[in-house]
Amino acid sequence: MTPEERLASEDPQAHACFVRVRALLAKRAEWRPEFAIGLEPVAEQCAFYLHEARTLCTVADPELQKELAAYTEELRMTAREALVEFAVLDPELSRFAALDREGLDATISRLCAPLDPD
Repeated sequence: MTPEERLASEDPQAHACFVRVRALLAKRAEWRPEFAIGLEPVAEQCAFYLHEARTLCTVADPELQKELAAYTEELRMTAREALVEFAVLDPELSRFAALDREGLDATISRLCAPLDPD
């Protein structure tokens, strides 16, 4: 099973991210099949950040919420740094991010958004 096939069957958000990053690189003639192995954990990291960030609002304890917010921010920055490695984000601008309506990183949210059905 290829990395893309595994993500397609196990994690729709990570799969969407994988497909979109691959398409972006292919459009710029920079995609190589061996990148799939490295892109898989990047896509999973992006999806995991979104999951954790969405879970944060369900935590009632203010102290725990503060700790989880810091953890979530670390996850977000780790995902953004990985996206720099795949030339999705400019390294000079990777520390800056717009937030969407949910308060999530807009770039990561767009990458992980559901794919249009074929």
